[in-house]
Amino acid sequence: MVARLEDIKKDLHDLRDEVRVTQQSLVGRGEWQQRNAHVDTRLDALEGSKSRTWTVVAVIVAGLSLVVTVGLAIAGN
Repeated sequence: MVARLEDIKKDLHDLRDEVRVTQQSLVGRGEWQQRNAHVDTRLDALEGSKSRTWTVVAVIVAGLSLVVTVGLAIAGN
């Protein structure tokens, strides 16, 4: 009986040690939310700059298309 209690006591001690080690590698909820918000802000900024770039490219391509079309129409007459 005493040996069994010692085994249980040792198991509990090992379990407590394991929980302590595991908790050291965990990130708190507040810190996790702060990290996520920071990443979201950076991604939104990146997406915004890509959108502006593609808008400018689209306007340039449309303008060139118009110039080529008008040039071909004039050259055809």
